Parts: sequence; C-alpha cells; structure tokens
Amino acid sequence: MQTSAVSHNVPIRTSKILFACTVSLAMVMAGCSNGSGTSSSSNTISSLTGSVSAPGGALAFNPPGKLEQLFASIFGKAAYADITGVSKVGSGVKIELIEVDSSGNKIGSTLASTTTGSDGSYTLTPPSNFTAASKYVIRASGTSQTQDVRVVAAGNDVDPISDAVSKLVASQITDLSKVSTDEIGTITDAVTSVAQGVDPTNLSASALSTALQTAAKNEEEVLNQITSTAAGGQICGNVKDASGTNLQNIVIMAMDYGNWVKRSQIKTDSSGNYCLNVPTGKDYILGAMNYTGTSTAA
Repeated sequence: MQTSAVSHNVPIRTSKILFACTVSLAMVMAGCSNGSGTSSSSNTISSLTGSVSAPGGALAFNPPGKLEQLFASIFGKAAYADITGVSKVGSGVKIELIEVDSSGNKIGSTLASTTTGSDGSYTLTPPSNFTAASKYVIRASGTSQTQDVRVVAAGNDVDPISDAVSKLVASQITDLSKVSTDEIGTITDAVTSVAQGVDPTNLSASALSTALQTAAKNEEEVLNQITSTAAGGQICGNVKDASGTNLQNIVIMAMDYGNWVKRSQIKTDSSGNYCLNVPTGKDYILGAMNYTGTSTAA
C-alpha cells in the first residue's frame, strides 16, 4: 500500500455491531503529532493540582477479577482501585514541575514548586501559556525517594503507577515529541490493568514502581502499547454514529492480523478523530468499541 497515510471512517451504532478492517502498512506513514508531545487539544493550563500517594495505606478495595482488569484497561485508571497498599501522603512532601529529557533527567531549572498539604494534595502555578506535554513531569520528593507523573492535564496524581509509567516511557521511547498526552493516558490505563497482579507488601515506593514496570514489560500487549507509541506507522480515522455525529472517547484498537494480539490503543478526541501509531510492514485488524455512557456497542 504505497500511501502516505491510512484513514478510516468508522460508524458506531447503539446496536451491537463489530467493525474490523485489515490494514497493510508497508512504509513509514505521515504522523499527526504536533511535534511537542501534546494532545490534540492543547489548551493552556493556569493551575496544576493533584495528590500524592505512596505505599503504606490500608486496603480500600478488593482486587478485581480478570474481566474487571479488562474493563480497567478500556475505561481508564479511575475504573477500579489502582493498586492495594497505598494511601495519601501527609504534608511537607516537595512537589516540583520540571522538564525532562528522553531519559527522564531534569532539564534546566524548576518551573514551579510547592509542598503537599495534610491530605497529600498540591497546587502548582506553572509558567504563563503552559500546556501539558509528555516532556513535563511533576516530581514528588521524600526524604530518600521520588515519584513522578507525566503532565497530561490540569489534574495529575502522583503514585507508584504514574511513576512506573514515567519510567517506562523513559526506558522505551527515545523521542518524547512523538508521545502525546493522550498516549500517556493510554499507557497509564495499560499499566493499571496489570497493577493488581503486583504484591505491594513491604515494598518501598521505588521498589513498587520497579515491580510495576517489570509486570508491564512481561505483558506482551501492555509492552506493545508502550513501544508502539513511537512507531513509524500510523492509522488515522474518524468515528461517527448512525446520524453522522462525531463520537468522543471511543476506544480504537489495532491488533496483529495473524494472531489478534493488541498492538496499540487510543480513544477518539472531541471531533471523533483518532491516530494510532503502529509498527510498519504489518497487517492489522482495526476495532472500534463504544464503552461510553450511552452505549456498549462494538
């Protein structure tokens, strides 16, 4: 297929319909990243808020089963309890907004700083005209350990999962300009889906983050999601309902044609558009799944 891009318009109806298509990617295709690792809706942010959690808390939820883990990977991090054994930290934890290089090392001076309140929450005032991007990190520093979260929105919670995601991005992706904030969110969902298989007992914050990274690397589809983020091929398209209305937050998955192993996943934006990064030279099955509040159609 000697084209510079592959585009598909995928209709979604409220009845149960499965849409799939085979896509052959034989060359590097044009990307739709804006070149800064930001999302498609890069509005400026005047205030950054969130909370910091670390190992040592009481169990709040029972671990979900396999089906619930699948739902967590589709719906997002908030769908089920992220991980047992962690709770909000107290006051006085140092919080910094920084820019990092592809290895996760700090670049330049601190952009903003504060400390957590008694409930573990924080509020940062970033520089003017600040927009979320994968190159920005909020770092929480304790007496001997740190935890990071990539800045994807105005609200960013810092915990072992966010730290594991940040370090996985640093270890697996060499060009942050290719990683949008939407893709960081999808990677977070993927890591969350394996978090309940990690025992946090007696683990420090850094040790728990390391265990989560190992679990993610051992799950083929989770690792695929991370490494495909910076892949050279791309599949783009649009999702509409039966009346032609663009649909937001529809899950789009690309699976290897030969074995149906998930290679990449993203959600449609406010205009129903999506772009999936995938390795070139392969055939893919493309699926659109509507798990929004108005439908559970595929």
